[in-house]
Amino acid sequence: PRNIATFTDYARRRKVLGGLMTQWELSTRFHDECMPLVAFAGRLWNNASYDPELAWKQSLDSVFPGASGRLKDAVRAVSEIPRRFPSSPRRSAQQGILTEAEYANLLLSRNALDLLMEAGKPLKGLQGRILDDLEQTMRLHILQMRLRDLLPSIASPRRPAGDLPLLRKRLKDAVKE
Repeated sequence: PRNIATFTDYARRRKVLGGLMTQWELSTRFHDECMPLVAFAGRLWNNASYDPELAWKQSLDSVFPGASGRLKDAVRAVSEIPRRFPSSPRRSAQQGILTEAEYANLLLSRNALDLLMEAGKPLKGLQGRILDDLEQTMRLHILQMRLRDLLPSIASPRRPAGDLPLLRKRLKDAVKE
C-alpha cells in the first residue's frame, strides 16, 4: 500500500496517463488477498483528490460491504504490514537475532492475524476466500520471521548447551506450523 500511495502521489504531479498494478507472485492464479489492494489502488487513482484514507475506506466498503469496522481495520492492518522476501538460511544465520524493527513487525503480524481471525469468522464466498488468503499469507510471513529468529541460534557455534531443549521445541513448533 505504501508503494501504491507514494507512486500515486508522485505520478499525479506529472500528468501520468495511467498505471499498471502488478502482482509479483509465482502463481498461475489471481490471489484473492490482493482484492483490497487492487480496490485501494483503483480508488486512489480515480478519486478527484489524493486521499489515501478515503481510498482505503471506499475500497474496504466496496470489498466488504456491511462488514464490521473491526474486520475492515484487520484487513487494512494485514495489508499494511511490510513483508519482505525471506533471507536465505545461510544469510539469516549470519544476520543474528531479530532487529527491533523485525521483532516489532512479528508482534504486529501476530496481533493483526488474531484480529483478522476474530473479526472475520462468519464470512463466506469471495469475502471468505479473501480472508482465507490473507490468513495464509500472514501465517507464512509469521513462520518466516520465526525461522529468521531461530536460525542464528541453531547455527551459532557458541550456543550454550542449555539452549538446545528450547531450540528443539521451537524448531518442532515451526515444522508443525
